[in-house]
Amino acid sequence: MNKTNVKLGEPIVVGGEKITEVTVRRPKVKDLRALDHLDVNANDLTRGIEMAAILTGLTPAAIDELDAADFAAISDVIAGFLPKPPG
Repeated sequence: MNKTNVKLGEPIVVGGEKITEVTVRRPKVKDLRALDHLDVNANDLTRGIEMAAILTGLTPAAIDELDAADFAAISDVIAGFLPKPPG
């Protein structure tokens, strides 16, 4: 599956448009490399917000407006797309 839709429990408004669902696409290596621009000291939350923005097409500012549970659901989808470490 290349994309997964996540229904938001708490819709957000972006550019005057009410968003009730977001589509999360599978990451490519270039998406992972896009995080290289972040400061070395960037925390996991900042990296997660950036990755969610890249894979949903939303801006980081729009991701900031998500309910924490909706952000967690999107993060779970992203984590499910990534390979699991051996062992």
